Amino acid sequence: MADLEVALETRLLAYATLTALVSDRIWPMILHIDETVKHVIYPAVTYQRTDGPRESALGAEMGLAHPGIQIDSWGKTYASAKAVATQARAALQRWSSEATDPVVLDCLLESDGDEYEPGANIYHVRQEWTVWHRE
Repeated sequence: MADLEVALETRLLAYATLTALVSDRIWPMILHIDETVKHVIYPAVTYQRTDGPRESALGAEMGLAHPGIQIDSWGKTYASAKAVATQARAALQRWSSEATDPVVLDCLLESDGDEYEPGANIYHVRQEWTVWHRE
C-alpha cells in the first residue's frame, strides 16, 4: 500500500495550473536547495501529516482514516504565495479518487492563514486539510 502523502504529491504534481507556477518544487516537510544555484527556488510547496485519526467501531476497525495534512505554499512575494495557495486549494478541494492507493474519499480544507518568515524574507500560506481515505 502506498502512503497517502505519495498520493497527495502525485495529485499536486498532476495539476497543471499549480505546476505552471512551481514546476516540480513540491516536497515533504522542508524546502529543498537547488544544487545548481545553491539556494531555494520559489515559489514552492511543502506538505506534511500533522495527525492521524482513524475511525473504529466496537470490536472492529472500520478501515477509515482522516489525518490532518498541512500544505504550505511559499513565495518571495505575498502575491506569489497566494497564487500558489489558490492552485493548491483548487487541486485538492473535495478531491476523491478510487484510482489512488490508498483510495481517497474526500479532501476538506479546514483552515488557512498567511505567514511571513522575516529572517528569510519569505511569505507562505498554511492550509490545514482533513483527508478521508481507506486504509
